[in-house]
Amino acid sequence: MKSKGVAYVLLIFLGWLGIHKFYVGKVGMGVVYILLLVSGFLLWIPWILLVIGLLIDLFILGSQVDTCNLAQSNRNLLNQTAMLAQGTANLSARVAANQSQPNAMTMQNRAIGVPTPPPAPNQSNNQVEQLRKLKSLLDAGILTQEEFEAEKQKILNS
Repeated sequence: MKSKGVAYVLLIFLGWLGIHKFYVGKVGMGVVYILLLVSGFLLWIPWILLVIGLLIDLFILGSQVDTCNLAQSNRNLLNQTAMLAQGTANLSARVAANQSQPNAMTMQNRAIGVPTPPPAPNQSNNQVEQLRKLKSLLDAGILTQEEFEAEKQKILNS
């Protein structure tokens, strides 16, 4: 997470180089600040633009740090969701593999003629499939993150 304090210290001491822009992930604007600084040695007008930009940054840098932090949080949340989906898929595959292999009691029951009950519907596979469909709707932009989380909780709690 980026710190507003660090961003403002960079603005105050190295703002003329655009370092604060690089810090909040605005690489293009950081390059523009460097170009304005360098071209200001030939003409004084770019330096005026640079000072105007720095004054504007005094007011908007805090919200740029918040936006940068929010974007990072969203990336982390998406990575965690993907790991959760992968873990759920791995778990359902292991459950399916265990259900397809008869255990010693089942084999003993078959040997003495005890009928085996029909297999129970595999609810975890159904949940995995529902979560995958839900994730594809999120990735397609049809669902918002909040809608995705609410629906995911419904599926997991059912």
